[in-house]
Amino acid sequence: MELHTARQEPVGDTERVVDSRTIRILLVDGSNPFLDSFTNWLDGRPDVIVVGTAATGRDAIEAAGLLRPDLVVMDVVLPILDGFRAAQAIKARPAPPRVLLVTLHPSRTAEDAAIAAGADGLLSKADLAETFDGMLVELGLLRLERELRPIRRAAEDDVPL
Repeated sequence: MELHTARQEPVGDTERVVDSRTIRILLVDGSNPFLDSFTNWLDGRPDVIVVGTAATGRDAIEAAGLLRPDLVVMDVVLPILDGFRAAQAIKARPAPPRVLLVTLHPSRTAEDAAIAAGADGLLSKADLAETFDGMLVELGLLRLERELRPIRRAAEDDVPL
């Protein structure tokens, strides 16, 4: 198994502080450029840590058991064992992590397969940066620090700012 675990070196100029609110993520994709790019994007966030990466479905199952992540983000197209079957195996274990499948080609068929596999969500890779936080909130892994309130129109008698 070729598994890469979390980096031990500091991120940026400061050590990374991991606490009970930090979301532990396992990334699984057959593309090293995608793994590197998404890992680098996540490294800039204080609320998540990438605990490991894997390149095959079989390695994902083993890594999920060893690393005990809160979330597995996994491509549906993987060598050896596809993401749908790997998700099904991961979700069949006791106290499984959340599993978020990603794909370059979202479709109704992919959505149905993700549901059948027991995955917690399916996102398009093209929209991942824009939809990731919303999915974390939906999965109960991330809580917004502040409540967003709608902007109200100023009444005519309001003092302009």
